[in-house]
Amino acid sequence: MSEQVPASDSPGPVPDPVPPDVLDLADRLWRGEISTERHHPVAHLGGLAEITEGVAFVPSFANVTAFDTEDGHQVFVAVTSDAQWERFCRAFDRPELLADARLRTNQDRADANPWLVPLLADLLRGFARDEVFARCRQAAVPCAPVARVEDLYADPHIVGGGGLLETLLPGGGTASLPRLPVELDRVKPGLRRQAPRLGEHTREILCAAGFAQDAIATLAQRGLIAVDVE
Repeated sequence: MSEQVPASDSPGPVPDPVPPDVLDLADRLWRGEISTERHHPVAHLGGLAEITEGVAFVPSFANVTAFDTEDGHQVFVAVTSDAQWERFCRAFDRPELLADARLRTNQDRADANPWLVPLLADLLRGFARDEVFARCRQAAVPCAPVARVEDLYADPHIVGGGGLLETLLPGGGTASLPRLPVELDRVKPGLRRQAPRLGEHTREILCAAGFAQDAIATLAQRGLIAVDVE
């Protein structure tokens, strides 16, 4: 049998904290705001630790933003490759954009964002949200709604994933409230109890803390606690 080596109680060396400027750089790289080269930004994330001063950073994602639609909504459209750009132009019947030599590559379009994004905003403002979705999805161009708070209760992802819990309100009504977005051993916590009425659990809690019933009654008579208030 091989000799067993006892585990050390020492937690080992504590790593140096990541400098804030490196964290900020990683965040900007991840969001596609900058790139270490004039190519796709995530291709160089593995070399982040070797990045030093003197590296030139340039915008690398073209046309990734939220746009207003004709019916008062917003949509997020991401055209991040030459193939997506071609499909987008064809989907929205804009052959002149596809033929524009200034917009030939993804980096060309990123450089053109100051005038191209307003042009695309005017274009998409002429369509209702569902029409933008239909055209983008048909063309395999990434898109998503910019949801409002009130859209939460009908969101297919949240509703389908059990993200809302039916909760009783004072007066007998009900409302769907967000579930805690965590899982414990792949189990989502449910609603063990409804929100308590005033004094609903006072007696239960004080009894669990060792108070006798007569002591609880005395506290209630003095107005120091609320008990069983309807």
